Amino acid sequence: MSIVPYQPYPDQPRDPLALAVIPWVQAGWAVESRAAAQVILVSKAPCNHVLHGLLLAANFFIGGTLAACLFWTLIVPVVWFAALIGQGVLWIYLAGQGVTRKILTVDPYGRVHTL
Repeated sequence: MSIVPYQPYPDQPRDPLALAVIPWVQAGWAVESRAAAQVILVSKAPCNHVLHGLLLAANFFIGGTLAACLFWTLIVPVVWFAALIGQGVLWIYLAGQGVTRKILTVDPYGRVHTL
């Protein structure tokens, strides 16, 4: 048994897959690839680990330098440590997010399915 290619009925829209992609793109998703019966959508860009690492290192060195000043001895170490921990937690959170993909397919009857 072979799969019959999709042939729209005269009262159906010509490309139901293209019509199904429009709300996804309006919601902020991007089309990664498009084939005759399938579209792959991507939700966001991956995390930039180099940038986050540089920010974390800069925060560490600047905070360490300021903490050496006698005037900042009590305030800066607490604020610096909280910022350092917060930035590290944010980095771990963003790295764990990754890229989310959705696959839209159209069957031989013109129905669009989301995987």
